[in-house]
Amino acid sequence: MSEMVKSLQAAGRRHLSAVQMHAPPPLNYLRMMALELGGTKEKPFLREPSGLEHIWQQVVAWLDSDQPFKALPLDVWKSVPALLWWPHEGQQAVEYPRLRKGVAWAASMSVPRTWWVEALAAAYVEASDPKEENHRWLGNTLRQWCGETLDERLNVWRSRDRDWELFSPSDFPAKLSGRLQRSPEMSVRGALVDAGFADARSQAADLSQKAFLAYLKCPIPAAQGYDQPHLERIREWKDLLLGDSAAWHKDFSAAVINGLLEPWASFNPPEVEFQKEIQRTLEGWFGPVPDRWSGHWNGASTLSREILARWKILDVMEAFFQRVEDYARRLEKRSGDDQMRRHWRYRRPFWLAYYKKGVVTRARALIGRGMMDEFGEDKLRGQFGKAMARLDSKLNKHHCGLLLEINELLVIDLSHNGKAYFYLPSNELMPVTSARSYDRDNIDATADDALTHQGSETYAWQGRFADYIHHQTSVRLKPSDYSLRP
Repeated sequence: MSEMVKSLQAAGRRHLSAVQMHAPPPLNYLRMMALELGGTKEKPFLREPSGLEHIWQQVVAWLDSDQPFKALPLDVWKSVPALLWWPHEGQQAVEYPRLRKGVAWAASMSVPRTWWVEALAAAYVEASDPKEENHRWLGNTLRQWCGETLDERLNVWRSRDRDWELFSPSDFPAKLSGRLQRSPEMSVRGALVDAGFADARSQAADLSQKAFLAYLKCPIPAAQGYDQPHLERIREWKDLLLGDSAAWHKDFSAAVINGLLEPWASFNPPEVEFQKEIQRTLEGWFGPVPDRWSGHWNGASTLSREILARWKILDVMEAFFQRVEDYARRLEKRSGDDQMRRHWRYRRPFWLAYYKKGVVTRARALIGRGMMDEFGEDKLRGQFGKAMARLDSKLNKHHCGLLLEINELLVIDLSHNGKAYFYLPSNELMPVTSARSYDRDNIDATADDALTHQGSETYAWQGRFADYIHHQTSVRLKPSDYSLRP
């Protein structure tokens, strides 16, 4: 054997040994590296309906045939994720087992399946009104493929599923709503983006809608109510779901109405302006409450209707206080007498404190002849409606009064140096609360008790009144409830 042959054999043995020590990477890995090194990118899939129509026709023709998967070009298959929720013969496309198998086959042609996971994940979060089983199948498929596909690009989807249960369509809404409830500093948009809903399309889609409904139904302790950030969050979510549209689904409108009203079953918002803001928000979205509770308001629960009826009491009280202030300032400007203005400055926070407790069940404005002459009776009746009555007073035409029911205790608080009169439930001479007029002399003669307003600045009368009302109704006020704020 020549030296050259021996040399070649030795070189061959050394090469074989090197090959055995350093086995080549798997073929799939080499294909992936080739794609990476070559700088090639998978083509993005079409998403807009205008560009998908001609592809949809090809998919439908294939669905209705018995042709093999490869009968459709791969470029067509790569548009299928955007067509999963399109209807065909009464079913969503994804509902067809043949299409599901075709997607799995097309994905197997790509190594790794990263592009397919990302495309199907986009279809999953953007699904609009998917059938539950179809959505669940897609979520399970994504969870399986994320586990099988070893690509760091999918770590973000794996973490979203781990942290948010994203690929469980029945669990994700509660997960998101619960996280938001426990994290008041988190915005809705921020939470959705973190969970994988990066664009407007997905933020308005089915999973976001279900999470919104779950959030509205999260129990709020009866003694707690909610604050301004909660209301802002509802507004933010509404904008993400509907934008400026007024096309509310009846399930949405009912959930919003009841979700914003029912937490106030036990008491009213501590700030009058906040209650008004809630009302303005609801009326801005659904219009004023109609007499027959029609339209969107038809979904209001019995409790919500009771709360709104109670809140209308505030409108009467606030309108009365404003009219009294306007009238008092006019009288003061003409005569220099500031008595009426000074008295109601302290009475307003005192009586509103009972309203905030949620125990005022009726309020009416008793308007004297002087105020009617000043503002016009028709205009006043247009403002107060049935909540207005005439106060007849022989002593002073400028007198007016506020009628309140506090847990069945009837209170009539008269202006100027007039007293506050109290009628117990057992009083058979108690005036009818729906009367069109009240006579001051009759009130003075039939009331069970009358208390005077002495010591406003020292809160003396407020303390006496609060003790009396507590004794009769068990409703207690603290001085801080009615003290004027500096």
